[in-house]
Amino acid sequence: KESQGEEPPLLARLRIVPRGKMVSDTLEFVDDPGADLLLLVTEEIHGADTDWGKMSQAFLMRAACQGAYVLPGERPGDGDLLTTASRGTHDRAAIQLAAQLAEREERRLTGLYIEPDIGPDAPNVGRRIIDRALEHAVGEKADGVRRRVEVGNNQAKAILKACQDESYEVLLMGATRLGALGERGGTIPSKVSRGTREPTRIHVRAAIPRRNRVWLWMEFQLQRWVPQLQRQERTDLVERIQSNSQWNFDFLLLMALSTLIAALGLLDNSAAVIIGAMLVAPLMTPLLGLGLAISQGNPKLARMTLKTVCLGFLVAFGLAVLLGLISGGFHESTTEMDARDWPEMLDLGVAIVAGLAAAYASGRPGLLAALPGVAIAAALVPPIATSGLALSIRNFDLAIGAALLFAVNVVGIILASEIALWAVGVR
Repeated sequence: KESQGEEPPLLARLRIVPRGKMVSDTLEFVDDPGADLLLLVTEEIHGADTDWGKMSQAFLMRAACQGAYVLPGERPGDGDLLTTASRGTHDRAAIQLAAQLAEREERRLTGLYIEPDIGPDAPNVGRRIIDRALEHAVGEKADGVRRRVEVGNNQAKAILKACQDESYEVLLMGATRLGALGERGGTIPSKVSRGTREPTRIHVRAAIPRRNRVWLWMEFQLQRWVPQLQRQERTDLVERIQSNSQWNFDFLLLMALSTLIAALGLLDNSAAVIIGAMLVAPLMTPLLGLGLAISQGNPKLARMTLKTVCLGFLVAFGLAVLLGLISGGFHESTTEMDARDWPEMLDLGVAIVAGLAAAYASGRPGLLAALPGVAIAAALVPPIATSGLALSIRNFDLAIGAALLFAVNVVGIILASEIALWAVGVR
């Protein structure tokens, strides 16, 4: 074509970008709506904190097409292909890509399924499942795929065992979170890639449905503009919340003292004393712990913090009832007590904003000084004390309303803290 004076087709373009603009300058390449597959090729898995990790994460968030991480292996060519076969969306994408490669390169393809050790019937059960998975993924072409079933409760170890077979040159796996590769975590693709370098490893993520693209775009913009917690900051946050959310003598003492201060302030109609009780109360930390547990999907932390919140409420409520019963001359509610009756939408709004502020400040060591102000805005102990005092004088309407106000504050703070922690990178 050059001899005819025509412009040659563009096959590749070399572009040198500054290291600091590695992510922003390369994102434009994923905006092509006609793209079918995004390949990220590297010699090793890089952590999410590296420039390569940040770039790959940004690519995967923006690209709606099918994506794959390719890690070239040390095993010589002309070998067979091995793919994990399961019923998940991403495993199905890996099977389909493996079948296309096997057909194009005239290689043998083996489907691997890891069946939990449920007894002597495990191999037969595994064969039935892999048959259905292959047929669902490639239809009639499933007849040409070899089957291999490994029995074991550790999927990563079973896959690594299969990779020891020297006949396999390429391993294809489905991966729900390609951006998590490189992190020291529990993802099976990460464990397999760290455990072997012999076969070429291709981790495949299925194309993202159109309905999810808006959500991914919003998440990307959020991470772009909201400062994200680094690994050490996340560790410090979890350690601080966990250590301060345990039910122990220190928590019990602070809970009892804050309740007594709040109850006395309510009886004396003293707003200043009630504010002092809010500053002493330790309930905010376990509520943030519940939000953290939801954000992380951490059931152990959720059980611990929920236990602390429930026991703290019972202690505060019991002390308030006891103080109301032994207080002479206390027969009707005070003005400060009446101000904490049935909740309104405004109370829920205050709780949500307080939860957002508390969670964000907790993740930033330089903003911890803002927590006392957040504790005042949240007002957790005064409603409990009001409910207990009202019950001691048989004012059931006020007792129920104040308890419901506390419950609304709790729910608002937990949900808002979960959102705030998710926004700063705790997931």
